[in-house]
Amino acid sequence: MILRYGAWEMKWMDPSIKLIACGTCTNEVGHTSYGDWDLAVLEEAYDCIDYLSLHRYFNYDPAKQLFYPMHEDETDIPFFFRDLRDFLDTIISACDFVKGKKRSDKTMMISFDEWGVITDTGAVPGGVSQDFGFANFRQLDAVIYGGLLCTFLNYADRVKIACQSLLVNEGGMITTDPGGKAIRQTTFYPFQDAARYGRGISLKGAARLPKAATCHHGEQETVTTACVYNEEQKEITVFAMNCEMQEDVKLRLSFEGFGSMEGIAWRELYDDDPYAKNTFDEEFRVVPKEKELADVSDGVTEVILKKHSWNVLRWKLK
Repeated sequence: MILRYGAWEMKWMDPSIKLIACGTCTNEVGHTSYGDWDLAVLEEAYDCIDYLSLHRYFNYDPAKQLFYPMHEDETDIPFFFRDLRDFLDTIISACDFVKGKKRSDKTMMISFDEWGVITDTGAVPGGVSQDFGFANFRQLDAVIYGGLLCTFLNYADRVKIACQSLLVNEGGMITTDPGGKAIRQTTFYPFQDAARYGRGISLKGAARLPKAATCHHGEQETVTTACVYNEEQKEITVFAMNCEMQEDVKLRLSFEGFGSMEGIAWRELYDDDPYAKNTFDEEFRVVPKEKELADVSDGVTEVILKKHSWNVLRWKLK
């Protein structure tokens, strides 16, 4: 009741504001209030909030234990994107259950206001912030970031906010040193791509994607994609992540109803070494490279996604 009264008071002061209630901080095994907390918050405050917030960080180093015991390793990376989809499906279902129970006309939206990869950061229970420049993200981490961004784009009808919560130094996309230098981490580039080219209408794709065995979660898809149509610019952008560590993947794309398209550019983030990082001494070790992209004729084309790579494919409608 206190939550509801507080929301009403804030809306009374400024009817234009949007209110976000705190939902589940993670869906990890061991977080026993997962789902129950969300239902309790929604049943109490559904009528007076606009978003339910979620958090989720991913780690693929089993030696780095956080708040809940985990066993995922590098082979389990393809599972991360399935896990994020399951998380969203569960919470969206809780939102829609409460909507139906209350006979409400309002659809609750999601604010995914903390997310990322923390394998190589200083985040540990009871720990302290790392020294300047310590939290270097790997090329592989940028690939994971891209897959998470694709997932958010594919849920754009419900995920209206997806924040990069840490911007500078500890877990951030930009790292500084006391002397004033700043470098872009590898994770900066997928976020930049999504912010720059992920504008327009998110298109729902149907796909048969390659799978690989994981150590703890069976077979999982190794490719994650998202597609955006910018009606104003008459451009189609396909974001594609391949987290397969050993093999390149041939991706066949079919754009039914769009006809012929002219290739604009192929932006690829790749390094032969998936553990390569940008450092103060080598700040441009892992950066996107521009490649030529073939035109699309009869609505069909094929591309080769390199192993552990992040790709942005852009076409112009003729």
